Amino acid sequence: MRTVLAVALTLVVSGACSCKNSELDSFHSNWKKLPISPLADAFLLQQAGTSPCAWSVQASGDRITIQRVSMENLQRPHEIRTEFAGGTLVGEDRGEWGGNLSVLEGSDRTSREILSKNVLQMFPMRGGVAVITGDLPSNVGSAWFFSNTEGHGWSIQKKADLHGYPKVIGRSGDRMLFAYGDAVSIMEDFSERQIAAFPLLDVRPNSIAQDAKGDVYVGMNAFVVRLVSDRLGYSQQWFTQGECLP
Repeated sequence: MRTVLAVALTLVVSGACSCKNSELDSFHSNWKKLPISPLADAFLLQQAGTSPCAWSVQASGDRITIQRVSMENLQRPHEIRTEFAGGTLVGEDRGEWGGNLSVLEGSDRTSREILSKNVLQMFPMRGGVAVITGDLPSNVGSAWFFSNTEGHGWSIQKKADLHGYPKVIGRSGDRMLFAYGDAVSIMEDFSERQIAAFPLLDVRPNSIAQDAKGDVYVGMNAFVVRLVSDRLGYSQQWFTQGECLP
């Protein structure tokens, strides 16, 4: 196995396995820092393809919690619901058959379709609900805002086209975070800014989160990448655990 450099990181143990729950910090060496990006190493990518590890990242207060998860549990739901002042938004993703966004209104909860798109995610935001749609075959995505503009009634408005079809969508406050097959980006006020460009399809990204310092983490097969914010932009730090690379 290729040699990797150890980095001091905290490990939170769950049960008998030393890799169930863990946090990147500064005290333990179970996590290892790769000297190069694994995306540039065909051998490491081959190992990742058969890795028993899939890492999910999630913001927990000021820190990032990293959990080992089953890939079978990482599928996007076909239906998501979000409450708003006037009722309930229901978004459906039916893939090639096409999804939709509907609103349930009134005491009888009557359903009214307001958008014929596959809905990937929804986030309650100030003044309304952000809605992310996408179509995988054509590699397109869009950001919408459902709001009661100036009290004239609730309606949906397209705010931006995305870089492509987002594989992973996350949120940090009023920011939205996206991981694509070839890039990572942050969206603020519906303005998208790319912070990294690298191919992610082979390592199957499954989650994205941002810590209090502004660093962005992406969980995937075998690896976690930390995109460290500095004056020049974002630098990459790649981590794994020994058993993840058979």
